[in-house]
Amino acid sequence: MKLVSFGEIMMRLTPPGYNRLRQTSSYDVCYGGAESNVACSYACLGGNASYVTTLPANELGDAVLQMLRGIGVDVSHIRRGGPRLGVYYLERGTGVRSSQVVYDRAGSSFATAEADTYDWESALEGADWFFFTGITPALGPQVLRALENALETARRLGVRVACDLNYRSKLWSEAEAGRVMRSLVQSVDLLIANEEHAERILGVPSSVDPGFLGRGYEAEIAGRRENCTRMARFMCEHYPLQSVVLTLRTTLSAEETVTGAVYYDGTCAVHSRDYRLYAADRVGAGDAYAAGLLYSLSRGDSSSQANDFAAAACALAHTIPGDVSYVTSEEVERLVRDGSSRIRR
Repeated sequence: MKLVSFGEIMMRLTPPGYNRLRQTSSYDVCYGGAESNVACSYACLGGNASYVTTLPANELGDAVLQMLRGIGVDVSHIRRGGPRLGVYYLERGTGVRSSQVVYDRAGSSFATAEADTYDWESALEGADWFFFTGITPALGPQVLRALENALETARRLGVRVACDLNYRSKLWSEAEAGRVMRSLVQSVDLLIANEEHAERILGVPSSVDPGFLGRGYEAEIAGRRENCTRMARFMCEHYPLQSVVLTLRTTLSAEETVTGAVYYDGTCAVHSRDYRLYAADRVGAGDAYAAGLLYSLSRGDSSSQANDFAAAACALAHTIPGDVSYVTSEEVERLVRDGSSRIRR
């Protein structure tokens, strides 16, 4: 089953350990972006992934291509040109200090590429899924038009469309995101979001029973599961969506988190197992969920099986530094099966 993903990949610069940006004298380097993370994670699981973007025709663009090829992602539809590779800086938080991201991506090769840069007929030939996120249309009118061209072609070719809402307040306003994403969601089959973004961007009513609050995170999560089910049902009733995922994250500290997801297939909701984690790196974990879900659905798994597989893929992604989740389907299935982190000898 073939997945085609469209978006921007950037160089990520991270101070070693928990150093702050203002104090560091060196950076760890890797490459990533939501859509490329999904393509890479899908390929690592054993799927057929193709990535569409624009990279500068220089050594940094070459480095990105080398990384993608090494993972097994099809790069034949990546275009070269433009002024620069986008960059983002990640300052890891710890304890009560949150992580933060600083973008340096304005005027990148991807953001400045013309809308007709991509041959979508060729890129989407034989595809089962087309994937994008709400980050991509935030990068400018040319990118939005390119995405609209892709969605039109996907519909004509019968390619299913998956989208992660992924609102980024540093890229555009809630009002602008709401206007654009409510239109784009009309072309989406499977939508992934969280409660906050679904409410703020798509106008979905949200309310957690106050009786669940103040009784520990387990009780809070139980209340939020019910809320997510109601929200997902609302979205399927008010948008032409076939299915909706609402991911759940309860943050206990900068390092400790509880994750899970509610998957609604248009008829009933299924809840994944919750994972309490000490995260080595949170970036890309939601992308690993998306990749795991699409991979599992593509091989014919049930809604419950796909949600459990995706939640386990997300949990494992928290244990791996960098944007990309280098986990195999066998590792995910092992976690689903026994939930064990024992040493393998």
